[in-house]
Amino acid sequence: KGDVPIRYDMKGNVSGYGSPWVLLFLPISMIITNGIISLVLHLVPVTAWNMHIKVNPGKEFLVYGDMIKMMLGCMMILSVYTLVETIFWALNIDQTLLLSALMCISLFVDIIYYMVVSARHNRL
Repeated sequence: KGDVPIRYDMKGNVSGYGSPWVLLFLPISMIITNGIISLVLHLVPVTAWNMHIKVNPGKEFLVYGDMIKMMLGCMMILSVYTLVETIFWALNIDQTLLLSALMCISLFVDIIYYMVVSARHNRL
């Protein structure tokens, strides 16, 4: 039996324990995810990105800038989620469903917001 609860049943009771090292899983996965997104931002040319609109000539700077802001916003949301979830695990607070819902809503709002903003910048 480990020191850290890692699983809960539907009633919120602890149903599994693990080593304290499992608390490193989320931060390590975040480093990998942020690294992949960073590689995309730095190595893949913007002309190869799958865009939701056809970028008008002369609007590339604004539109691609909005897409970069969207990806950085998603990275920030995922990083905050990872940090809060890890802290909650360490404190034995089970709010995974609530935190996951907030993360999904935040990602949805970030993506939709920057898609709308980039479409507006493309029309200016």
